[in-house]
Amino acid sequence: MGSSPPASSPLPPSSRRRDKPQLSCNLCRRRKLKCDRGLPCETCARRGLSLSCTYPASMPLQSGKRLIDPSSTALHKRIAQLEKLVVSMTNQTDATGAKENKNRPDSDFPEDSTQLHASFGRIGLENTETNYVENSHWTAVLDGIAELKDCFDDNPEAVEQANNNQKSSPSGPVLLLGNFRRLDQQQILASIPPKQEVDSLVSVFFNTSTLYLVCIHGPTFLEEYDRFWKCPEKASIMWVGLLFSILCMASAYSRSSTSLSVLPGAAEAAEHARKRIQIYRERVVQCLTLADYTKCGPYTIETMICYLSIEYAQVADNQTGLWLLLGTIIRLAVRMGYHREASTSSYLSPFQAEMRRRNWAALFMLDSAAADQYGLPRMVNEALVDARPPANLLDEDLGPDMKTLPRSRPEHETTLVGFLAIKNRLLSTRNIITDLTSYPNKPVSYKEILKLDKIIKEQFQNIPGPLKMRPMSKSLTDSSGVIANRIFLALVGYKSRCMLHQHYLLPARTDDRYRYSRKACIESALELLRIQESIREECQIGRRLSHEHWKFETSVKHVFYLACTILCVDLNYDLSEAPSRRRLGKETLLKIVKALQGCYNIWVESTDASRESQKAVAMLRFILEKAQRSGRLNQLSTNTARFDSDGIAIPTHMTDPSLFNHDSGSMSWENHDVDMSQFDLGQFDAMLNGMQENSQINLNNWDVDASAIMNQPLMNSPDWWTTFDPSVMNG
Repeated sequence: MGSSPPASSPLPPSSRRRDKPQLSCNLCRRRKLKCDRGLPCETCARRGLSLSCTYPASMPLQSGKRLIDPSSTALHKRIAQLEKLVVSMTNQTDATGAKENKNRPDSDFPEDSTQLHASFGRIGLENTETNYVENSHWTAVLDGIAELKDCFDDNPEAVEQANNNQKSSPSGPVLLLGNFRRLDQQQILASIPPKQEVDSLVSVFFNTSTLYLVCIHGPTFLEEYDRFWKCPEKASIMWVGLLFSILCMASAYSRSSTSLSVLPGAAEAAEHARKRIQIYRERVVQCLTLADYTKCGPYTIETMICYLSIEYAQVADNQTGLWLLLGTIIRLAVRMGYHREASTSSYLSPFQAEMRRRNWAALFMLDSAAADQYGLPRMVNEALVDARPPANLLDEDLGPDMKTLPRSRPEHETTLVGFLAIKNRLLSTRNIITDLTSYPNKPVSYKEILKLDKIIKEQFQNIPGPLKMRPMSKSLTDSSGVIANRIFLALVGYKSRCMLHQHYLLPARTDDRYRYSRKACIESALELLRIQESIREECQIGRRLSHEHWKFETSVKHVFYLACTILCVDLNYDLSEAPSRRRLGKETLLKIVKALQGCYNIWVESTDASRESQKAVAMLRFILEKAQRSGRLNQLSTNTARFDSDGIAIPTHMTDPSLFNHDSGSMSWENHDVDMSQFDLGQFDAMLNGMQENSQINLNNWDVDASAIMNQPLMNSPDWWTTFDPSVMNG
């Protein structure tokens, strides 16, 4: 121990001067535990606090016994293949006159041997349920922080309240639970509504832009539909199940549209639609059972995929039953060979082969999205899949009698199938990120992280123009479905970037080698929460997405939960640090607090029915109260901020909730004052376009000009991509 400090310069009683360097991690030192100096150390890893394992800034990270070379050969091959695909796509884009993107060799990345081990994940014991999520899931990210563990210790009264509010809704997929009546084919046919009503619902289904349209060939279905009304008894019972699934989904779309309406009779219409949905839902299950879906007959996969969407729309939170149902569908599809390239079979026509590709592409998307949402491994083994992506074709381009498959339309001619193919391309990259950062006992090279960051950037530059984000003022002639699809692609990209860099968020507080990852992670999280605010605003009655709001109700909440958790984790650490060790500037701190307050206002409305919302709101309440108690928000100058009704300071440029029309302000990043007047934080359409419309460098082109970040003229390369590359910033 060193000598006591002199009386003339007293230190706070909670700290003591240390004459020798600190070798243990901060948690082990505070708890007086043995530390092996790894990253994370064995003690923190065993206690489930891997993300909390940090070291003083003056201490070099160990690169010895716990930091070993990666051995994931398969993943390296997948990354290399993905790089080749991106280069190929870039060349195709160049051929059509798009902006040229320069690709530098791998040697441009810093030779950094530092690697981080993946944390275990999280096993939760909630009432009588046990669940596991991987380390990229939002609950696992938060659970690794000691000070916030209590946020996920369920309040029995709150859980009981949520359960009581969910009793009126189904507890799981009817098909798996078996709680339905058995009907024969004659009884099922007798329950079909009058043709006029069915015609109306079929029209609603095929005129609503959803993923499930790619699974059904419209012209062929209409021919079968006409034959059905001529002789219903001759129709296969599985096709009847497909018809009922269409009626059920169309009723759900109609109910969603009327649920926001304030017109007279809207409530009665919505209630009538709710009852119809439950009847049609049961009929789908009865048809699947009567046809014995395990025999894998015609229309089985199409009907099962539509049924999955029906069950998915019934719940407010993730339910294990939905994941199990998806697994059943995937196994049926594998049993039928959907995962293999159909053109190699002489038994399948070109039309049948293409429809199988479409259905398999839909299943791939659902599997990747479900794994991300549930925090569980994917069920599709991509190493065993050789099915080609579906061609970018409209339904009218295909027909059962065609001899050869038509040439695919250019990507700039947007179709629903083309959107699905692009989204799957982005999801494939995110799957690699998940595998790379979640493999147990296998470290991650930071060089691989930067490679994937570059791939994400280039993939977004290659998105066709019609699907790139743009201001709402420039989307007046675009359908709400196209606008929603643009948002979905943006969500995939921003979340991929969060997942890629989140494991370096806390290490970057003490190691500047990871500063790029910390910055990228926080910026992406903030953009995600801006998107959430915009979605909420645009889904109001009379706004552009009012008829699309049901698409965002459940399927993307986990994306915003992760973004919010990342910001909560970093803010919690910053609030706990001594002033000299804080990494957030005042304006950045305020920006994060405002984003978190917006999340609180949105999610608190659903706490009665959603346990996930309860947990997220508890987390936010803890962090926001801690930020308010810290007094740091009150230190801001009154000429740069105002106070809202809750007393939280808000910069004047952040009061507009619109995602597409933010004014610029200024913020301080990592103790480097950066003039943000040249950056447009709200306009992330330029990021997706991958090009500048003026001389300003845009924050959302993934990276900020390095010279601006460092506030020093470190580089003056005429090549924009050189200053854009994270490897330069970390060199």
